[in-house]
Amino acid sequence: MIYLALAVFGLHFISLPIILGATVYADSDRNVGKIKVALFGIPIYVKRIDIGRVLNGLSGKDGEQNEVDKDGQERENADKSQKKSGKFKLFLIDCARHIAMRVRVRAAELDAIVGTGDAAVSATVVGVMRIMYAQACAFFGFDGGSVSISPEYDSERIYFDFFGIFSLCFADIIVAVCATAINRLLRGTGKRSDKYANTVAE
Repeated sequence: MIYLALAVFGLHFISLPIILGATVYADSDRNVGKIKVALFGIPIYVKRIDIGRVLNGLSGKDGEQNEVDKDGQERENADKSQKKSGKFKLFLIDCARHIAMRVRVRAAELDAIVGTGDAAVSATVVGVMRIMYAQACAFFGFDGGSVSISPEYDSERIYFDFFGIFSLCFADIIVAVCATAINRLLRGTGKRSDKYANTVAE
């Protein structure tokens, strides 16, 4: 009897949805920005962003930009070396990718204003953002929710306010981990067979 109760509890547990809420806010006029992630309504990650510093880093002087580029290249080289040395990290990245593909979007609201100082560039950026948002909604099977993306032609301004509710089951995580492990196992088997075939051919 206890095993049956444990089996029923396990089935309910793996089908239990994990509700995540995400809020991303940025306003260059007020120089404020915040990223917030909540689990079942409880904040688990909150980070404030200095929008002025970010924009200055993106459109700084040549010397500063070169330093930023050098630092970025050094970080990329370090990341590449770490990825090559750590197979477990690659496994985690593949798992995260498979898990992200199983996320369900329950609600989404987006309000964005983009101004670059150039009307043509602002309109182009807004068009690209609308296309990317529509493609993301189509990928996750979501109708789009409440969305408003408009250009600012008169001044330079970045305003971004996004709120979304996402769900994921424990079963999705288990399936994603198993699928990643099987794919990596098949890749390793395929590489070994290719090496063996090459050695036999030689």
